[in-house]
Amino acid sequence: MAILQWYDEGTEASDLYYREIRDACEEALTAANYTIRRHFAASQISVGPDIVGIIAIGKYSRSQLAQLKATRQPVVVIDQDTLAQDLTCVLPDFATAVRLILKAFAQMGHTRLGFLAGQETTTDQTPLLDPRTRAFQAEQAVAGRYDPALVATGNFTIDSGYAAMSQAITKLGTDLPHAYFVANDLMAVGAIKALREHHLAIPQRVAVIGFNDAIIGRYITPQLTTVRVPTKQMGTEAVRLLLTRLQQPHAVAEKLTFATQLIQRETTPGLTRLA
Repeated sequence: MAILQWYDEGTEASDLYYREIRDACEEALTAANYTIRRHFAASQISVGPDIVGIIAIGKYSRSQLAQLKATRQPVVVIDQDTLAQDLTCVLPDFATAVRLILKAFAQMGHTRLGFLAGQETTTDQTPLLDPRTRAFQAEQAVAGRYDPALVATGNFTIDSGYAAMSQAITKLGTDLPHAYFVANDLMAVGAIKALREHHLAIPQRVAVIGFNDAIIGRYITPQLTTVRVPTKQMGTEAVRLLLTRLQQPHAVAEKLTFATQLIQRETTPGLTRLA
């Protein structure tokens, strides 16, 4: 079996979200007695004659998805909605997660929200619109609250979160929102560092919610409220779907969407349980 990881190995080492998914896939494939071939950050997707199925982790351009289909092997994509391209996929429910975050902030009395978005490109340099950004814009626009001046963009790293929040603090001054949704936990860690350096108390002055439940969020001060994504289950179920497609090669493509969970910690005060 081939496992394609859209990151290179060095980037994966610093972003455990995708590493946890790959580990879960490899564990499930090993248990099923399959040999695994790893491919990292390939802009041109190809697999050898010994491959009988492909799990593609991450984000891919239309051209790359077409290359995956052209292999004529069973394919499952993890973390990208590829159903429209007739490829089976497994992904988190980003839209509901964002709605839950907005509901949590509203419960705290925050409706004027800042957002640190993440921008990514595929390995063939195709820009991607992150589903969290799409969901945040849509939800806030419907409520008449979307303000692009309160949105800054980074690249899902600690450094970019630090830079984006530092820029927002400088640009907005005392008009800085009292609550920020940050598109992943690494960016949130950088944002918290910037807030602390500017003596802005967390959560008293600025409440923060991240995304992915990276382990680093549990060991910073204050501990990060975040959205937990079931990465192990996503990997395990992707393998199950792939093995099913090996037995049923003409089955229609499927999309399996996993619920997420808001994990309350110290960067959001006074939250009660949300459904």
